[in-house]
Amino acid sequence: MKMKTRCFSLAIALLTTLSLFGQRQETLFDSYDTFFSGIWGGTTLNYSAYENDWKFSRGGYIGLEFGRTVVLGYSRLEAQEDIVIGEDETRFDMKMGGFLVAIKPNSRNVIHPRINIITGRGRITMEDGGRDRVFVFQPSVGVEMNVFTWFHIGLDGGYRLIADAELPGFENSDFSTPFAQVEFRFGLSW
Repeated sequence: MKMKTRCFSLAIALLTTLSLFGQRQETLFDSYDTFFSGIWGGTTLNYSAYENDWKFSRGGYIGLEFGRTVVLGYSRLEAQEDIVIGEDETRFDMKMGGFLVAIKPNSRNVIHPRINIITGRGRITMEDGGRDRVFVFQPSVGVEMNVFTWFHIGLDGGYRLIADAELPGFENSDFSTPFAQVEFRFGLSW
């Protein structure tokens, strides 16, 4: 009886070990399209057009990758220079952060498309000390290039929509703007 138990235990251990080295099987709840496949983060260099004057913002993001196609995470961006708008040339500063959803079809190709949607809260601080919390919705579309397995470069363009701005004399459209950005993305997919 002991011999049968040992042989059975040895066979189970051998099959378990071999299955770890075998090819991954697709199952109903753990298919290639839905499983956790990596972690990515990076630096964002953003240029936004306010009344035909391009202003620089810097930020970054961190996210979890699923199925090598979808990244879910958090993104943050902060203006690095005063933004001037209006006839009286009012200066303001802007910070924003929110939930990131990125879709990157054909991500195994060296160059592939990428769609980003960032939504969350932002803060506008006027030079006179006035502050306002706003809602930010920032969709963009671009391309990503896989330089190394751990380093990708992205070029995106889009439009930042601002809502709930309640500063006297300004509307949401005064703070909404087109933008272009470069992202240096670091991480690992498995």
